[in-house]
Amino acid sequence: MAKPKRIAKFLAQHAQDAPFSRKGLRAFFEYRDLGIADATGGRYGGYVVRAIRSGHESTGTHFHAPDAQIIYILKGWLKAEYGGQGVVRLEAGSCLHNPPGNAHNVFEFSDDLEFLEITAPAEYPTVDVESVRNPVPLDPRFRRAAKRAAAAPRHRPAASRPRSASAR
Repeated sequence: MAKPKRIAKFLAQHAQDAPFSRKGLRAFFEYRDLGIADATGGRYGGYVVRAIRSGHESTGTHFHAPDAQIIYILKGWLKAEYGGQGVVRLEAGSCLHNPPGNAHNVFEFSDDLEFLEITAPAEYPTVDVESVRNPVPLDPRFRRAAKRAAAAPRHRPAASRPRSASAR
């Protein structure tokens, strides 16, 4: 994927100017594009996502490969299984960062679920996999991407980060 062009435009978007749309990854959610991708030339993306019906529906086990994916629950709750974590329940006020390539499956959510999703970059692949414990891509074309995502550097604790000259 090509590196997004560096664009930084002012953005002030209001809810009445950006209605929810059912055009998105999941048929049981609707999405409100916050305009962040356009304002940043695709370096970042942002959506408010909400359930259109309560769900015991599953997203299916999959992973994403953005540099960052941050979810903040505005209303309601969801349950998901995350690789290396097991089942996690997120509710209003919960924040989640799922590292690139970490398989997960959202399998239950409230009918009033609404969350903010911020990603970097705005567009990234979603790859269906066998299971959270065995995240082998179902489509062989994505096996190389899965290996790259799994090998990507992870966050280092502050104590192990190099300090800048100004911090010395």
